[in-house]
Formats: sequence, C-alpha cells, structure tokens
Amino acid sequence: QEGACPATNVLGIFEPWASSLLPHDAEAGAWREVNVGYGNLTGYDVAGTRLGISGAWTPGGFQYNITNYWYVKNGGSAGVMHPMNIEQQVFHFHSNGDLSMTKYGRTVTRGTNNVYQATGGGTQ
Repeated sequence: QEGACPATNVLGIFEPWASSLLPHDAEAGAWREVNVGYGNLTGYDVAGTRLGISGAWTPGGFQYNITNYWYVKNGGSAGVMHPMNIEQQVFHFHSNGDLSMTKYGRTVTRGTNNVYQATGGGTQ
C-alpha cells in the first residue's frame, strides 16, 4: 500500500501550488491497496496530474517520495503496517508542453498532440 507524502523538489509552474494541489493523498493514489497475488505491482498503479493553473506556463516539476507498506490482513482488517521501501514518482512539465511521469524506472510522456510514449522499465 502506498502512503501519503508531500510534494518535494517543486519547480517552475508548480511552485505556487505545492501545499494546496500537489500532496500525494488519497485522491492522488495514496493508500491504494494491492494484493500480493497480483504479481507486478506497477501494472496496477494509476498516476495522473491536472494543470488547472492560469497565467504563463513555464517548465517545471515535482516529486513524491512515496513510502510503500506491507501488512497482513485478517478478514477485512489490516494488521500493523511495515515500511517496505520508498519509491520516487517524478512529474515534469516540459517547455514544449509535454507532461511526463517517472516511477519504477519507467517514464510515460503525454505530448501536446495526445500521443503517449513509454520508455524504460519492464514489459508493462
């Protein structure tokens, strides 16, 4: 399960909004539960960001340092949460208007023409 965390390394267009729009909270995917039996955890991750910011757009980015936890469930109740690792998730808004996100060694970029490109990582 991914924990909540604040945004760090906030640059450019994202600077004025670090505390109000950028935390990795429940709405941004924190506390999403993935069962061990699912195998490749990254295949079940959902990431996104919205740019509802007015004014001049400048390149920039921000990063989450997300603690991943493991625990044993008894029925519907989670046991003690144990930190497993910290995974970095980085969003970058490029000067040409493309938006990219990197996590688990894989980068996905959405171009201004709505073309997606994925690089790095495994097969998913």
